[in-house]
Amino acid sequence: MAVLICLMDSYSDKQQPFGRDVLIEYALNMITKYIYDRFAHHVQPSCRTDHCVLLLSGEERELRLNEENFERAAALLRRVPEFTIAAALRQEEANSGTIVAFAHGNNRYLELQSSGRKDELRLHYVSRRDGTVHVEAFPFRLADGAWHRVALSISGSQVELLVDCHPLYRRLLRPGPPDTNFTLPQLQLWVGQRNVRHFLFKGALQDVKLIAGPHGYLSQCPQLDSSCPTCGQFSILQNTVEQLMHNLNELTRRLAAAEGRISKVEECECQKSCRVNGTIHDDGESWSKGCQHCSCLHGEVECKPTFCTPVTCKNPIIPEGQCCPICLRQCYLHGVIYDHGERVSPKQCVECNCYDGSFTCTRIDTDTKCPPLPCPPSEQLSVAEECCKFCPGVDYCAKGHKCHTNASCLNLQTTYACHCDIGFQGDGLNCHDVDECKQQGGSNGHYCNANTKCVNVIGSYTCECLPGYYRMDKFNCAELDECATGQHLCDEHATCVNTNGSYYCICKDGYTGDAMCNQTCQNGGECVTPGRCSCRRGYIGNSCELDLDECASDLHRCHQSSTCFNMPGWYYCRCKPGYRSALHESTQGTQCVDIDECNDLTIERRHTCHPTAKCVNTEGGYECVCPPTKDLEESGKECRLSCWFENREVTNGDTLAPSGNPCRRCTCQDGVITCKDPICDCSAPGSHRDKCCPQCNPAASCRHQELHHLVFRSGERWIYQCQTCECLYGEIDCWQMECPPVTCSNPVTEEGDCCPRCEDDPCAREVLVNGTSFTVPSRPRPCSYAGIIHDSGSSWQDPHDKCTTCECKTFQSRIDKPMSIIMNKKFSPPWLTQSPTNLFDHIVNPIKSIIWYLKKIDFRDEAFAIVSSVSRENFREAGIRLTEQPNVSETDPSATIKEVLDRSSVKAVIVDFDINWNWSMLALAISCLEREDVLYIAGPTDEWFQIQALPQIKILGPGPLLNVISAQSGRQPISCAKPSQNLKDYILDKCNVTNLKRCLFIGDTINQDMKFASMCGFIKLLVGTGCDTLEQAQKEDDTYPDYYISSLGQLFSDLTIQNVNVSSITKIVDSSCPDREKINN
Repeated sequence: MAVLICLMDSYSDKQQPFGRDVLIEYALNMITKYIYDRFAHHVQPSCRTDHCVLLLSGEERELRLNEENFERAAALLRRVPEFTIAAALRQEEANSGTIVAFAHGNNRYLELQSSGRKDELRLHYVSRRDGTVHVEAFPFRLADGAWHRVALSISGSQVELLVDCHPLYRRLLRPGPPDTNFTLPQLQLWVGQRNVRHFLFKGALQDVKLIAGPHGYLSQCPQLDSSCPTCGQFSILQNTVEQLMHNLNELTRRLAAAEGRISKVEECECQKSCRVNGTIHDDGESWSKGCQHCSCLHGEVECKPTFCTPVTCKNPIIPEGQCCPICLRQCYLHGVIYDHGERVSPKQCVECNCYDGSFTCTRIDTDTKCPPLPCPPSEQLSVAEECCKFCPGVDYCAKGHKCHTNASCLNLQTTYACHCDIGFQGDGLNCHDVDECKQQGGSNGHYCNANTKCVNVIGSYTCECLPGYYRMDKFNCAELDECATGQHLCDEHATCVNTNGSYYCICKDGYTGDAMCNQTCQNGGECVTPGRCSCRRGYIGNSCELDLDECASDLHRCHQSSTCFNMPGWYYCRCKPGYRSALHESTQGTQCVDIDECNDLTIERRHTCHPTAKCVNTEGGYECVCPPTKDLEESGKECRLSCWFENREVTNGDTLAPSGNPCRRCTCQDGVITCKDPICDCSAPGSHRDKCCPQCNPAASCRHQELHHLVFRSGERWIYQCQTCECLYGEIDCWQMECPPVTCSNPVTEEGDCCPRCEDDPCAREVLVNGTSFTVPSRPRPCSYAGIIHDSGSSWQDPHDKCTTCECKTFQSRIDKPMSIIMNKKFSPPWLTQSPTNLFDHIVNPIKSIIWYLKKIDFRDEAFAIVSSVSRENFREAGIRLTEQPNVSETDPSATIKEVLDRSSVKAVIVDFDINWNWSMLALAISCLEREDVLYIAGPTDEWFQIQALPQIKILGPGPLLNVISAQSGRQPISCAKPSQNLKDYILDKCNVTNLKRCLFIGDTINQDMKFASMCGFIKLLVGTGCDTLEQAQKEDDTYPDYYISSLGQLFSDLTIQNVNVSSITKIVDSSCPDREKINN
């Protein structure tokens, strides 16, 4: 119902206060006529003032301006960068209604709304920058049944709210200023409602205005100051200055063009001469002045440096009195010609300088020029062409080098060298990224094959699959058969037809339609089949429109001292009454401690014991007891176990309603007040008439704004347009939904999402198949998390991640982020389903890593490899040429020496494990490595090998032999084994790993296996059958394993294809514990 009471004057220009446009006292004439025509029988013969008052109630109304006046209002706001929405109003309590709205259906474009349920004013607007809807909420209680004057001024990106002529808020709209272009089709201007059905304002509206220009609030409050310029005025000034600069530049350009045309006219009319130091030069005359060549051109002198013929020597000189450089005579020494100025050292500690055809030589004083050496003279080395001696084994890289950030420092015998890393090029001192996508193949090109697109990244490149294709490996993508794999959106009554890079759907006989998935999924859900959505965690419903109440469903992890509070898409834990958060300024129940109500003076925590009784604190509460009889006799007072509540005494056993909440019941029991909300049984007769149970009244329900088949009871909430909506007494109120906090530095907001999320967000939409959770063992001591010490057995919620709850159990820390091993017939790993002959394809070893690395750098030369015969065959199969092993002759030493001399064809030395190692192999490797262009690549570096059949025996590994080659050659190898970056890259590439934290790395050594797993970010499992023990592991924090088992059989004995049961993983017990032992989970 809408009732109009007004005495309105006709509109005229004289009614424009302060020379500005006033919107809708004229435009409201159309609404006035509409209301009078439709609700004439509701017009009352009285009014509050001499202006129009709209008394609004009921559900049947349509206060919408016609198209002519809408265009008039829209044009008003398009012209200016600032405007004010002003109104006088009286709003019913608990009503949530719109004052003014530019809207189409439920889509807001610009809207001022007052919520009596949340006690706040809301500005809904579409940002000019991103084109999305944003909400700015201003806490203030307008819906109190009293008259208020409201003015909301928007000036550029600044918004200011005034209520009853009091400036309350001034904020900056971070997403940018509102878009007032109003070009959306079918957009309408509403007063007192957003559309026909929703956000109906209930109460009275008067003097609703849209005022263009600055300081629009002066129409309500003329006494307020308006001397300070607004953001809109500054924006106008800025635009004006920019326009002036544009006009000035345009004028300058035109003047320059005119000046050019005038110069050409003058050139035709006369020839201008030039005067220089009293000398007159004719137009076009040239002369020399010092080392400059000058000319007279149209009366202006132009001078340029004298042209000199280029010289070819390295150090030219300019003789005195001349302008051009010349070359002096060269020097000749030992068959080599040197330019003037070059220095050469013909022999040790002698330096010669070429000067105009002759050498001048001086001897270097080693005592003053050479640095002191730390090694004794007997160990000092002399190097050819070097005057100063060196000590062996010096780490020149560690002493400081000038290699680029993207280069590696390599130690040589007497110095160091810089080599740009893979993916970069340069001299080692300066390296820049190689754009591999510019060419295909070669050392600096990419190897992306068909159905992929090369994307350059710093230091490397990636091959992205084209749409409709899936990844086979790092370089190849295959056509995805969406029909065969079930990854299509065809209806169950449709046939999927695969095409190259896509598919289409054909309805089966007897069916018609588009055959495609057309379900509207909300809150980040995705349509999987027509009529069904796959929802993100935290949402349910056919359209993912409902929030999953983890609290009511008992899916939360809140501690017993805290209460679960449901939120849209998530939940949090709040400490129960009698407890408070251990964190300051926090209401989350991550760690709750008992409140001492007896000594707490805050109003909300103060006890309710009668002043004659004594308060005794208890865990989570308190008790009221009478003091000893002797104390009462001395004081002469009578002890009462009644309650002191809201500044009055409540008799023991009485029940009352607290002020402001008539439906709540508070009971006094022995001095302690306990309050409870009513329990509603909607099946009881007459429950629909109970005002304290509106959820039982069908008339108090609400329909979804868009999905009209959904009906919500009073008190229920849902998510719509990234807002939390609530139905209460038949009215809908929506406010900006609260998003879960994110823990990553670069969160992303995907299409359809309301909140930013981390890419590895555990709350993301995910479908798990046969998931199983691991329990993570840790040391037997209290848990430290987020800077807080938690006792064993306690439970807490991650303060940075609302979707994670943690428990510190006896000798273990459990994190409820499932790390699932998925093993069933459909998703079985290859090593569980293939024959033993194919198992080698799924085994990772250093030889595979080395071959992968050589392929990656496009190595096409010959290599010398100290590897087993099987590995040599692997290299040949991969197309890598290996030089022959040196032949050793015990009877002909000279022939053996020739075999171990440097081979110029060798461009790489590869060292792995070979049981047939000998002196000649080491000697040849060292000889080849004297050339800096030879790669030095190593496999495993184990010092010892353990024999499983003889665990008490250890044999020598390749590590010591590698140390000999490195020490003698002065080179450090490029590692392709554990722990190395190359092996990590190989595993991530070949295994297509995307989530490192879902990989379990099993090993039996600390410095190699556990260190490599830690470097990769894998979950670490130590097996107690290697050379290292659990006690050694506990001494190293960075290599500390997450799991421990005594043997691999202990892990795989319970592992089957259909079921995963890891029940025998041993907890890791700290060696500092006196009763250290292994305890089975």
